[in-house]
Amino acid sequence: LTGLTIYTVGASFGFAGAAKSIEPYLWMLPAVIFASGIRQSLLGWAVRRRDFSIVTRTKIAGSLSSTASKILLGAFGIKPFGLIVGLLVEEIFAALSLFLFFVTRRPDFFLKFDWSAIKKLAIRYSKFPLIQTWSQLLLVLATQLPILMIGYFYGLEYAGLFGLAQAMINTPMNLIGQSVSQVYFAEIARFGMRQSERIYQLSLSMLRKMLLLSILPVGFLMLFGPEFFVIIFGDEWGSSGVYVRYLAPLMLMQFVSSPLGNIFSVFEKQIGQFLINLLRVFLVAINFLLNRPRYHKLNWVCLQNAPWQTIENTILIYVILLSFHRVLVVFVTLGIARSQ
Repeated sequence: LTGLTIYTVGASFGFAGAAKSIEPYLWMLPAVIFASGIRQSLLGWAVRRRDFSIVTRTKIAGSLSSTASKILLGAFGIKPFGLIVGLLVEEIFAALSLFLFFVTRRPDFFLKFDWSAIKKLAIRYSKFPLIQTWSQLLLVLATQLPILMIGYFYGLEYAGLFGLAQAMINTPMNLIGQSVSQVYFAEIARFGMRQSERIYQLSLSMLRKMLLLSILPVGFLMLFGPEFFVIIFGDEWGSSGVYVRYLAPLMLMQFVSSPLGNIFSVFEKQIGQFLINLLRVFLVAINFLLNRPRYHKLNWVCLQNAPWQTIENTILIYVILLSFHRVLVVFVTLGIARSQ
């Protein structure tokens, strides 16, 4: 579907100004989606079987292959195409690692199917594809929307600075957070809805440990973020360090609370998850729309120039709104577990 969309209207859909520079690379998007879908499916089965060793090896294989391909292609001057190739290589290597693992353990893994059981389970859990798919799309949209809107309203230079800040602070936290989330999901799925009190107590314990684990790195970035980025990346990237200082509290909240989103799946509260993610998209969009530069062509609200209408303050308001949203996620998910 993505390929057909790109082939028919994708080359001119949703891109404006300097962002049109990504058009030559859109043809790779279906391949990335396909490889990512295979990886996610096999990864879900690995978590279900509690095969966490292969999950770790998959991440290492994907990261190393991606980094190596990006460096190699960059050394030959193949950029920015090399960055996209690196992403595709990461997904392919990760999917291949999982595939070989399952085939080695069970040679008949991909050969035997119980079609009646598949049909029965598809009907029983139909809310997952029918509702949770859209919920996950909203989650991805809310994650990518700040970069898109900053690029559109303020220019690609600011989008690049913000993107670097977000990537540098997200990468290490996601690496740990996703690993914790997978183990946590496997545990609460094993408990099931009938043992909600155990899920509640496990969630509280996980929150405390994640909070303690994140305080020191987040505190460091809040205190020394700009100086750290100047040392690592150079003076021209100092603004990214400022954005990191703003983003650090939000990253702490996301790091601590993200695993709790699995409670929606275990207790089959897909509609609640959908509404939570819809609220997040709304908060992000309304923040950037109301705080966009007054001179922009989409200025349908007559605003006067104000000193607070800067990209720094817009990001700060974004952090405040999303932090409150993460607090809401904590209370909602714990409330679901406690009320069952």
